[in-house]
Amino acid sequence: MALSETAKIRQYIWPWIRNGRGIDLGCGHDRVHPDCPGMDRPGIPGADVTGDITDLSRFEDATWDWVYSSHALEDIPDTDGALREWLRVLKPGGYLLIYSPYRHYYPNC
Repeated sequence: MALSETAKIRQYIWPWIRNGRGIDLGCGHDRVHPDCPGMDRPGIPGADVTGDITDLSRFEDATWDWVYSSHALEDIPDTDGALREWLRVLKPGGYLLIYSPYRHYYPNC
């Protein structure tokens, strides 16, 4: 099996995800951290939580120390809405880590 996109960068983001509680949104088969829950659509092996990663209503505000997503945001039609929801569940001072294949796709971020 080829390396996942997450596997390609895990070592670079480890300082931000090694501590605290986080969630991997759109985890696929390779969660970014072995102890974090992964959320993805139904039928994806490796997902602990199934559902739409733009609707995190099952989580309270300020739940996570970090929120990670790889190669998912570019597939979401309402990126502003998704980002607001992801930031809602992030604790103050927490980290939102987004890995996207299109670095120029979001020029205002």
